[in-house]
Amino acid sequence: MSLSTLIDAITYSSLLSIMTFGLSFVRRTTGVWNIAHAGLVTIGAYVIFTCISFFGGNPYIYLPLAFIFSAVIAVLEYMLIIETLRKRGASTTIMLISTLAFDLVMLSIINIYADYLQNTFSLPSKNFLLRKLDFMFLNMPGIFWTSLLLLITFLTALYYVLNYTKIGTALRACVSNPTLASISGINVMHTNLFSWLISGGLAGVAGGLLPLWIQGKPVLGDSLIAVMFCVSIVGGVEEIYGTVLGGFLVGFTQILGTSALSMVFGPSVILYKSLIPMVILALALLYTPYGIAKVSWRKILTIIKFGGESKRKI
Repeated sequence: MSLSTLIDAITYSSLLSIMTFGLSFVRRTTGVWNIAHAGLVTIGAYVIFTCISFFGGNPYIYLPLAFIFSAVIAVLEYMLIIETLRKRGASTTIMLISTLAFDLVMLSIINIYADYLQNTFSLPSKNFLLRKLDFMFLNMPGIFWTSLLLLITFLTALYYVLNYTKIGTALRACVSNPTLASISGINVMHTNLFSWLISGGLAGVAGGLLPLWIQGKPVLGDSLIAVMFCVSIVGGVEEIYGTVLGGFLVGFTQILGTSALSMVFGPSVILYKSLIPMVILALALLYTPYGIAKVSWRKILTIIKFGGESKRKI
């Protein structure tokens, strides 16, 4: 395995994990799978592209704006759709379908905006890559260091918030029993609103980083939403670090698996690399439905050890 392949695998895995943090966070704290998370990722990418096109500078300095824009859209989604449906007693299935509809609306608006930038300002808004604006450190691209550093930062912050703060306790209480949480004095709407704000902001940051590594386009987030779901489910929604486990398992398997298969069968297999996460997801649902974060590795090692002892006795 070459160094460049390893760097690609770590970068891709880190970006996948950052993208999926928000998806897993809002699912764990509010019980809703937000398909519109894909659109929030794309919005982050277009915030960075717009700022670079009109104001110049380094892409990284605009990441806070990407966080804010996507967070605001996520808050609007929650207030206009999810909270309205929640008050009417809608099921989580209905809420999931509503997020799909919201994502399609965002996708249309993003396409209109990309067309406007292209037709009015002659910008390559339908297909753009910002790698040439990245920096190098120790002969490695800045996106490698930045994505890894942000991954560690977000993981630490979210783990602390969920496990060691009052807002984390309130978030867990709201998803377990919203009625009881409300009776206990917890403002369910404000608590859920905080969760969606953080989720949207993280999606925006991830989207802002993506064009530094892969092509940005109107369907950027939607092209990755299936992989994000795979990372979340394979890693385990109930533990925030499960997202990192899932991200690196899927990312490394996809990059290294595709690289190995291309050497055997030729570069044409690269077109089918999206099948690898789906195979991992199918296996996870069959053997670890609660995610690898919930697997009792000690128990498995004990079973393996017991089996080995039994064979020796036989």
